[in-house]
Amino acid sequence: RPFFEEALAINREVGNRAWESNNLNNLGTIALYEGDYEAAKTCYEQCLAIRRELGNKRLLATVISNLGHVAKRQGDLDAARALQLRMLPVNQAVTAVYGGPGLKAAMDMLGYYGGDPRLPLLPSSERELSEIEAILKKADLLN
Repeated sequence: RPFFEEALAINREVGNRAWESNNLNNLGTIALYEGDYEAAKTCYEQCLAIRRELGNKRLLATVISNLGHVAKRQGDLDAARALQLRMLPVNQAVTAVYGGPGLKAAMDMLGYYGGDPRLPLLPSSERELSEIEAILKKADLLN
């Protein structure tokens, strides 16, 4: 914890908002494992706000999922379910519906490197790309 707290202070001092959000996410995870759910929720909510402010949609799903874990541990199963259900269509689409090519396309859309699938798989069609994009937008992961 002390290293993340020191890094957080430095990143706030120098105005590095992206790394500030990473430090907050890490501190939230530590608090979660320590059973300090209010501290975890506070860190994750601050992280989420910064990532939204920066337009960092590719990392929003992680924080939203982490907030779901906090809600579950706090016994707020309705909130946990709502957060997890928000991510379910994304998970289902990129794994069950569109397979490897869909996962690679989603990664590319979110700023990661997905690339083309290996043969015999083919890249997603234009229609599939449009559908994947709509799913990511509905989950508030893509503008």
